Amino acid sequence: MALKTSSAIRSEVPELKAQMRRHTAELLPIAFIASLLMLMLGLFGLEAVLGPGWNEAAMVLAILSFGMFAQLAVSPQTVIFPLIRCEQLQLHLELAKTLLLFATTFLVGWTTQSLMWMTIVASVILFAGYLATIFVLLRRVDGWDASRLPREDRSH
Repeated sequence: MALKTSSAIRSEVPELKAQMRRHTAELLPIAFIASLLMLMLGLFGLEAVLGPGWNEAAMVLAILSFGMFAQLAVSPQTVIFPLIRCEQLQLHLELAKTLLLFATTFLVGWTTQSLMWMTIVASVILFAGYLATIFVLLRRVDGWDASRLPREDRSH
């Protein structure tokens, strides 16, 4: 799953798109298995191992597995943002996700006083945030034009 050098990636848009598809195809099963294990641990394993007092923590773990799936599937590909000169966009996406996560979990926690609802909202926001991140990244890669780089940044 090793990526090419940044200059090679920047100069080969079709290869970058193909490599992202391959990388996604490799990451999805790994993310699925890891999040499925986390879900199963939360639903069946944590309480069995630690005792009945851990029921709420087990449910939190199970709920967070959905956000973790998206994070594991998308995060490794975010290194492409700087390679295509979209660092500011990545920063804005991360800030928006973080602010939305903070605001909604605070609001839900304040209004419902429920750890479960806060966790559900947090997991949904994380999942949606990573989905938006990969969508924006794929759109930017589609529109990337290596000829816009200064001559010294192009290596082919």
